[in-house]
Amino acid sequence: TDGAVDTYLADQLLLPACLADGLSEISTNRLTSHLETNAEIIQAFLPIKIEIQDRNGGAVTIRVIC
Repeated sequence: TDGAVDTYLADQLLLPACLADGLSEISTNRLTSHLETNAEIIQAFLPIKIEIQDRNGGAVTIRVIC
C-alpha cells in the first residue's frame, strides 16, 4: 500500500489530528467520500485548514493545520 493508514481509518483520524497544535499529516492509499465529507464538516465548525494532496497511484496525503 502507498499510505500509512488504511482508507477506513484515515477519515476517523481527522478529528484527533485537530486537537494537536501545528501540523499533522496522514497518508492513505485512496481518497474516500467519507474522508472528503469529514474534512468539509470539520472545517465548517472549527478554525482549522485541511488540505488533501494527490500522490501517485491514487494515494493521498492529508494535512491538518491548526
